[in-house]
Amino acid sequence: MKNKLLFLLFLTTSGTAFSQVILDDNFNSYTVGNLGTQGGWNRDGGSAGEAKIAEINAASYGKSLQLARTTTADMWIYKDVSAGWTTRTSGNNILEVKVNFYSGSGSGLGQTQVQLTADGSSDYNIGTILYSNNSKELTFFNKNSTTLNPLVTLADNTWYNISLYYNYINGETKISVNGTVYGPYASTANKNLTELSLYTGVGTLTSGIDNISINAVNSAVLGTDEIITKSSLKVYPNPISDIVNITSDKKISAVSINDLSGKKLIETKETKLNIKSFSKGIYLLTVKYEDGIIENKKIIKN
Repeated sequence: MKNKLLFLLFLTTSGTAFSQVILDDNFNSYTVGNLGTQGGWNRDGGSAGEAKIAEINAASYGKSLQLARTTTADMWIYKDVSAGWTTRTSGNNILEVKVNFYSGSGSGLGQTQVQLTADGSSDYNIGTILYSNNSKELTFFNKNSTTLNPLVTLADNTWYNISLYYNYINGETKISVNGTVYGPYASTANKNLTELSLYTGVGTLTSGIDNISINAVNSAVLGTDEIITKSSLKVYPNPISDIVNITSDKKISAVSINDLSGKKLIETKETKLNIKSFSKGIYLLTVKYEDGIIENKKIIKN
């Protein structure tokens, strides 16, 4: 069984010893239609039309990855992300994986999984987040689990912020769903991330994924609980006509805005920016804090 995933839009480090961005993908540079091999994605099983780039909620998310399952054949979408993890800065031992997940709807026993695997072809399951369209339950399991660990019941056709945190030193894993933390769940320590996989199986469904990121965070600087703490970053208004305001409880050291081609349009320390001259569309706003942590926010220019 293949356990694989993810597109690498940026493979960069933050330039500090505190946090490194291993992977970041918001799908906005893709062409609407079948995912195919855009962005270096791979697919095993299913059909081409069951993985699409679509505008599920264009006003808030722009383009997203839609998993439109119409058959009973298992499908994996995967990307090798081992290089970024194995070359991380010493001490960056907390693996942070974030996704925006769209529950969609479905029939039968359809399910969507986001899975982290280690140890190459051995496919050691560091952690899997599973959503069932039948029970509406979001659950978690890993190699050490004997049963599914229930997290929360989701509503149909709704977006959720989901994060997984694996501590490389002690093997503990925690899950955050819309700021509520679950765990810790025991696992084996010293597992090196190899792949991140998206899986759909069993029944018909239409779910979605957006804003996928993988980061390596310094466990000596921040404990897992501090990393999970809900972000205080606020960007408003959004969508934007002219002035965009940026606030946070943390000290901001730099702000930048890039277009979807990656071109940097603004780089400043200011937190009140005038983007009236920007063309209508979607942009990526990046906030860097004095502690070295980086947050990204998708903004929309009217």
